[in-house]
Amino acid sequence: MRLGFAIAILTGVVALGANAQAETISLSTQVTQDCQPMIEDEANCTYFAGCITPNDDWFRGEARGWDGGKVTLNLNSGVTCEGDWDFRSAVDSGSTQVTCSDGERFELSFFLRGEDGTAMSGNGITKTSRRITIYGGPGAADYLRTRTDTDNKPEFSCGGVTIRLE
Repeated sequence: MRLGFAIAILTGVVALGANAQAETISLSTQVTQDCQPMIEDEANCTYFAGCITPNDDWFRGEARGWDGGKVTLNLNSGVTCEGDWDFRSAVDSGSTQVTCSDGERFELSFFLRGEDGTAMSGNGITKTSRRITIYGGPGAADYLRTRTDTDNKPEFSCGGVTIRLE
């Protein structure tokens, strides 16, 4: 079952311990009033999470549309980004082109993941040669648990930051 790029439902909360060595960003899979999945509907909305390294910038993103539409990102540094995304169902992949308020630009490719195709992951490089990694979709947490580098935890590393999907 192809649910595509625009089905993830992720909201973010920062969780830091007083003596924590590394920051952990926890993201839950709760639907919000403003962003809800609507299969095969242009009003569809999804959240996704990602990382830009070096500098360990993490972000939440929101994509609207089905098989293509608008994308926005809000980095922890306060930078905002906007752009367009499209999905090619014949190959279960898509791309995103984004311009940020600080002048940064990037394009990334994303692919459906997991046994049922309900997770998404993607990678890209910014114009200043920084690496971007994103994860999203209702199956993203389960997909991350199956990766050999996560010790069965629904998380990924962003330099010195751990981003956990719950």
